Amino acid sequence: MKYPFIIFALFLCVTVVKAQQKDTAKVEARFPGGPDKFYEYLKRNFRYPEVAAKNNIEGKVVLQFTVDTNGDITDIKVLQGLTPETNAEAVRLIIGSANWLPAKEKGVFVKSILTIAINFNLIKKPDN
Repeated sequence: MKYPFIIFALFLCVTVVKAQQKDTAKVEARFPGGPDKFYEYLKRNFRYPEVAAKNNIEGKVVLQFTVDTNGDITDIKVLQGLTPETNAEAVRLIIGSANWLPAKEKGVFVKSILTIAINFNLIKKPDN
């Protein structure tokens, strides 16, 4: 019996949908080291849920969360879910990320709300 090889692709599929700034922040909150370091973090820590891979579940999970004035992540919400397992994985990745650099307005740290999409894509290798 042949099993298809599945390669999990996430690091290039994560997209920042938009950043909504609360309190009209002039410098938006960001992951330490910027987007490239965030993608590296996701690549290292991402685990495609087994049940989702087994059932060929693909799509995106859109999350919204607050970065407070200390850089802590709070108030994580799933705005658009896929499955309970993929939703949980997306939330786990955000919870496990390092403290973010908070947004600033006029030199003062302010809370900000970020919205990101994490894509779950299976890439199948053709059988030889």
